[in-house]
Amino acid sequence: MKRAWYWCASVAAATAGLSMVLVPAASADSQRGGHGPRFSVVADDLNNPRQLAVRGDAVFVAEAGTGGTNCVADQPCVGFTGSVTRVRDHRVQRVQSGLLSVASTENGSTDVTGVDALAFRGDQLYGVATGTCGPLPPLPEPLASQIAAQLGKVLRLNGGSSVTPVGDPGNFECNNVPDPDGAGRDTDPYGLAIRGDSFFVADAAGNDVVKVHNGQTSLVKVIPSADGNPINEFNQPVPTSLAWGPDGALYVGTLSFATLFAPGGGAGGAKVYRIDPSTNAISVYASGLTAITGIAFDDHGRLYVSEWTTGVDANGPLPNGDVVVIPRGGGSNGRKVIGDQVLHFPGGVAIADDGVYVSNWSIMAGSGPGPHGQLVRFSSDN
Repeated sequence: MKRAWYWCASVAAATAGLSMVLVPAASADSQRGGHGPRFSVVADDLNNPRQLAVRGDAVFVAEAGTGGTNCVADQPCVGFTGSVTRVRDHRVQRVQSGLLSVASTENGSTDVTGVDALAFRGDQLYGVATGTCGPLPPLPEPLASQIAAQLGKVLRLNGGSSVTPVGDPGNFECNNVPDPDGAGRDTDPYGLAIRGDSFFVADAAGNDVVKVHNGQTSLVKVIPSADGNPINEFNQPVPTSLAWGPDGALYVGTLSFATLFAPGGGAGGAKVYRIDPSTNAISVYASGLTAITGIAFDDHGRLYVSEWTTGVDANGPLPNGDVVVIPRGGGSNGRKVIGDQVLHFPGGVAIADDGVYVSNWSIMAGSGPGPHGQLVRFSSDN
């Protein structure tokens, strides 16, 4: 799969030495992230926390889970350990369980994908689940049907362990003729945004953004490659995140992970794109970023970008991540960085009335040795 090159191997390299990482204490609001605003850990022991959604005074975080016990030789282990945790009024509660979780092991480390993004339509919460164009492992019924019901789907999250599929963006990548990005068929629906009755999905492995409306999926835009050439395994943009901007346009953050390792590559190869909603024309809004996993606008039009890592060394991706704050209008002037000394592999960012929320240690489970997945808050007093 395309995904195996740019993500699974990279995560394996990144996690190989995590036991050596020193984690700074972050339990009180008096702590500071670098020279930026105060921060606190508001939820701990999360299972691979990814992107976030805000509704009223509550913050919701998607947990990709820990895979499962349904394993077939040389195939990922699949289960329903994914969940959604809500943080409200200092109370932490898992409000959704039973979500698809897929764990792939390589070189002794495990990469987990599942429901990695959330979005609200009114008061109803939705998520989007990872997918694949390959055959499912031979599993017994009804398990195989239960997996297929979530795999690659947009899901209405009903609370408890109940979900309802409402769209199938993964199927579009696997079966549309021609293959949208021309680089082979693989799908990993990863980012989600909603406008009216339509769901917009960033397919990280398909390298495009699609729209689901009334159960039907259509192409919005193939995201350009990192170097402007036809997409191949070394220059894939890997769109991971979506957000509606103050101008009504759809914004797309890219992982562009392969550029970190490509000859002549390195940090700074990721971009945020703007898609015009009336014409689907695409343009670069912000560049010079690295491994984007989440984007969010505040009420002043500033764009917050979570960078999963800020570079690599001989051992692979560095654990140090951050959030880059980009002034309204994009470009490179006037940027600020928060969390550069306390964020490690952050998986998403969201803006609430009381501050900036970021999922921390997004590739770590909620138990076991080493650091655990967290949700942290940076105060808004700066």
